[in-house]
Amino acid sequence: MRMQKIEIELGAIEKAQSFEALHIAMRNAKAKLGFQHYAFIQANVSRTDGILLQDYPDSWVRLMSETFAYTRSPILLAGSIMPGPFEWEELPNILTLTCDQQRYLEMARQHGLAFGFTVPLHAPGEPSASVSFVNGKARPLNKDSLPMAMYTASRAFLAGRRIKRANADHEKAISDHDRRVITYLCRGMSRNQIARKLGIDIKAINAVVIRGCKHYEVGSQTELVVRTLFEQAIRFEDVIH
Repeated sequence: MRMQKIEIELGAIEKAQSFEALHIAMRNAKAKLGFQHYAFIQANVSRTDGILLQDYPDSWVRLMSETFAYTRSPILLAGSIMPGPFEWEELPNILTLTCDQQRYLEMARQHGLAFGFTVPLHAPGEPSASVSFVNGKARPLNKDSLPMAMYTASRAFLAGRRIKRANADHEKAISDHDRRVITYLCRGMSRNQIARKLGIDIKAINAVVIRGCKHYEVGSQTELVVRTLFEQAIRFEDVIH
């Protein structure tokens, strides 16, 4: 029955073509599931393509933006290390909470964020993400809603990745020459082998790797290979050809 209640919202999440559309769909879905607030966060300190969608109380959002208190969030920390979902009441069993982290949770409760359920979301080559569904002090979580909340979070994560890829349009930014070299790297060939195969100087291969790492903002050839495959700038079928 609950699945039928949010079927339209799940469809809207999967079809969202922008983060604004995804936010509206998530806001509708959390309401159908019986939650007051939600937050979809994927933070990346080394890039500018993170995701922050939420409808937390304005007072809390202002406090976080003014004090940067989110850097002390035990919820984000637990979400980055936990392989599965957790309720906020479980945080003392997951982390040894510092005084600052305890104060953070108390402030959240005072601003209407008391009972929470967080779904960590991890994918190779990407920073950790999480989707949280939250209620205030007078509205404990409905345990029956949690399995569907997990499913909704996973759908939102896939939609967010798709929208991010469409916005970034990485594939067009890589030249045919650089894509060919990186494809050979993905096949496990050394830089010297690629230089001999293409009949060019090893310095040209090194330059491709440097350009690729700069474009994807990664620090090594291995990370470059992972990112290009993950972003589908290099197709797996080309690698195994």
